Amino acid sequence: MLSLPKLLAIVASFTAVPAFAAITFTNIADKQKYQDTRTFTVVADPLAVTTTAAIDGIAIAVGSSVTITDVRYHELRAESRDAGGALVDSKLVRFIIHAGVREGSEDGIPPHTPFKSVPDAPSAFVGKTLNVSAPAAWPVGMPVPAAVMLRDGADENVRLNGIVNFGGFPLATATMRRGWGSVQIPAATAAGTTDFAASVNSLTTSRAITFEAAPVFTTVSGALASNTNWPANSRIHVTGTLTVNAGVTLTIGAGTIVKIYTGTATNGSAAEIRVDGALQVNGTEANPIVFCPDTPGQRWGGIELRTATSLVNAQHAFFTGSGEDENWTGNNSGVAGSSHQAEQMLFLVVGSGSGTAFGAQLQLTNCFCIDNQQIMNSKTNTRIDLSRTLYQRAITSGELNGCLLTIDRCALIEFPSETGNFVNDDNDGLYLTNGDLSITNTVIGFTKDDGVDSGGSGGDNPYTAATDITPYLSQNNWYEGITHEGNSLSGTREVNFIGCVFLNCGQGVEAGYSEGTLNGPNATTDGCLFVSNMVGVRWGDNYGSGYSYNQTHEVRNSIVLNSLYKDCLSGQWHPSQTNAWIYQTTALNTFGRQYFNVHNNYLSQPDPAHHPNNLAWNPAANGALLAPFMPVPGSNVGVAISSYAPAQSDTSAYPGTFTVRLSTFSSQAVSVGYSVIGKADAFGSGETVLATGTLNFAAGETLKTITAAVASPGNYGLLRVALTNPVNAEVTGEAWYFKTPVTTPLISLASTGWRYRETRSEPPAAWKTLAFDDSSAATEWLACTLPAGFGVTGVTFGTTATRGPDNDITRAFYFRKKFTVTNPATVPGLTFRIRRDDAAAVWLNNDATPTVLSADGSFVAPYTYAMTGTATLVPNSTNTGNYLTYTIPASKLVAGVNILAIEVHQTSLNSGDLILDCELIPDPSLELRLTHAGGQPVLYWFDATALLEESVDLGAWLPAPGAASPLPFSTDLPKQFFRLRK
Repeated sequence: MLSLPKLLAIVASFTAVPAFAAITFTNIADKQKYQDTRTFTVVADPLAVTTTAAIDGIAIAVGSSVTITDVRYHELRAESRDAGGALVDSKLVRFIIHAGVREGSEDGIPPHTPFKSVPDAPSAFVGKTLNVSAPAAWPVGMPVPAAVMLRDGADENVRLNGIVNFGGFPLATATMRRGWGSVQIPAATAAGTTDFAASVNSLTTSRAITFEAAPVFTTVSGALASNTNWPANSRIHVTGTLTVNAGVTLTIGAGTIVKIYTGTATNGSAAEIRVDGALQVNGTEANPIVFCPDTPGQRWGGIELRTATSLVNAQHAFFTGSGEDENWTGNNSGVAGSSHQAEQMLFLVVGSGSGTAFGAQLQLTNCFCIDNQQIMNSKTNTRIDLSRTLYQRAITSGELNGCLLTIDRCALIEFPSETGNFVNDDNDGLYLTNGDLSITNTVIGFTKDDGVDSGGSGGDNPYTAATDITPYLSQNNWYEGITHEGNSLSGTREVNFIGCVFLNCGQGVEAGYSEGTLNGPNATTDGCLFVSNMVGVRWGDNYGSGYSYNQTHEVRNSIVLNSLYKDCLSGQWHPSQTNAWIYQTTALNTFGRQYFNVHNNYLSQPDPAHHPNNLAWNPAANGALLAPFMPVPGSNVGVAISSYAPAQSDTSAYPGTFTVRLSTFSSQAVSVGYSVIGKADAFGSGETVLATGTLNFAAGETLKTITAAVASPGNYGLLRVALTNPVNAEVTGEAWYFKTPVTTPLISLASTGWRYRETRSEPPAAWKTLAFDDSSAATEWLACTLPAGFGVTGVTFGTTATRGPDNDITRAFYFRKKFTVTNPATVPGLTFRIRRDDAAAVWLNNDATPTVLSADGSFVAPYTYAMTGTATLVPNSTNTGNYLTYTIPASKLVAGVNILAIEVHQTSLNSGDLILDCELIPDPSLELRLTHAGGQPVLYWFDATALLEESVDLGAWLPAPGAASPLPFSTDLPKQFFRLRK
């Protein structure tokens, strides 16, 4: 028998050394999310001979710190072995590097800023028809809404990209995105008739518009108690809220213009149209009807369908400039259906019917809803039908809750715009809950959030017998340029995607969270095409506690190609989820359906471990399968350098790397050469080829990169990245860099030499004049250096203004600056940039009215101390950190000494901040330059507002439609003359 001391000694010997080998990790753990980066160390097993580790199959060092910045889902595997090679320990750590810019969305997926769209090949337009819709008659002084559409012989949309120019309005262009576009043409200043003379590549169309000098508008407001008819070509001014009573029909004839009150500084309540009865809008293709704001640049309210008898039926109509109340949902609690955005809706469709009967109904055919805020909102048991209608440039199309929705042959594009910044907001093309939903033959895209977000179900569907299931059909739609999901799914929803295209999206189709323990969403993706998305098809998302994952996604008979991250992705990564961190495929949900069933597809990233029943894409053998999806099957495609940077930049901005994109996928192999051409002097004749190469696109590929660094690019007068010798493609965009002429500001930022006044009283009436004496403190004027002000975080003030006692702050501060211009004729125009809080009124050379009014809303200037009946003096500034830009005509300048006078207004009697900083810059000289690049003559200039004109005899000068710098041109004509004009 062992004595107690010996027994204790044996126990101690066993506890002093680990009984089991173990690999350990520092600063990283299983099933965790880390933002942007993580540094960790794999610590070797102390009892093993070797310890190895790998991230996603790539070996990493053991015992040294490793930093991971690659945004995605990662697997860290480590194992240790003894001297004989036997496995001693094995560890798996699963973790996410999450992009901070995404905030709470899309764990494990790199952020996706859609690549800029590329114009299609000119030859693809041959045989098509360019349609222009615009009013036939229009008042001078108001911007003109116009829309363009590309159609084939059967009057169906042709999904091509291009730039539409207008010979009658040479400074206006419309960017056509997949066959749709619109523009607000600058207001005419004189009466007369003008032909739009629209053109895109080889297509032209003629459409006349007559500008009216002073049309007489009939004023209307209040309630319509009996049927009312506004005859064709009426001119109506809605000056207060107009109500169409129940049982009453308002009929509007073709060509009518309805301008609607937008509110003023003293009466901010914009007018609305409330339809309790019926609104019949009978525009025609030749003579559409227009609803617009009465004050250009301001907004009216919206059109409200609040009762079960409400009906709006519109054909060939424009609706523009709605959404005056930016916090409408907050100010009208409970009126709208659920809404992710607060802005006032163009159409509020909330008059619910009873049971399965429809209530309020909105029907739009051949309409154009452009440049609004939020376009529509609905409640259960309402109906919305859109046909051949364009929704463009809004915060969102809106949120539809429980309606019967049909959208056919429409376009929902630019929410709010196609730009190069990543945004994580609710800028959806459309947000859907519940209802019976059908979207067909429609273009959806260029959004900062989802193309379509079909969110939670919101209850049983009132239009079908099945409970807890919402039917949703998406067929023959084109989703493109979408920051997040082309179509995201959640809630209780039975969805069919048939024959759709998803191009350049963050994710194509995502089947996200379920609603409680209910069935869905159940997505079936059949016969669709996914090209160049960050992720093609997905099961799962990253919502945590409170969400369930009972959804299914079946993908069949589809083509998923060239995804930037994954063709197929399964997983939802959140520690609170019981089925998280598992690649769900063959498992079944509680309703017996397979979570993620990807079969009988072509994949460019085969995944036999998870999705064995698919074929590997072979572009040479399978390319012809893409032809039916192309906008013009088998056509040439456009190829261009895709960048959000200006087409013409300074040589110092030459980046060295360039993304080259096709306008769309091609069923054929495409190739294009490239060369980087440099000239020390843009005027000179000698040029140097700095780099060359060839880019080859297999069928289905759309993206390539040029890497061509140039030493000291700013030393060149010209750098051009040229695309040459395309095969099965046509060049539709290159990159140009010119050394920009140096422009010296007349007044610089952070400049000295200002005089300012902070006394709490109104200055002498002549304070804005050149002759006014501001020479000393005895005249109440002090020396000043900008920026001037107080209370703005992060600003080093040149002059700190006196704030004044609490609750008796100086309501307005006054600034003056003299500067000299020797010859105003050499200045083509002026750009004024200002940073102000809260608002500023600016006079150049004592204009009768302010030359510039800069505020976050409208306000009255000049300010007088008699205007102190209210504590709120001007709108509160919300962009203290931004410089705002305004254009000033050069005609405001005088030879010799000039005077710039500025009032800076406060928003309240106890405002805690103030700032003024500004600059006045002469526009680039109006100089047209000629160079040669690649053996071709090229015109270029630096004033983007200048108009290029051309002539063959120096007699008849015509605008060169859509001409932008730089402009390569042909020398086929014996004589050609060009000039710039402002």
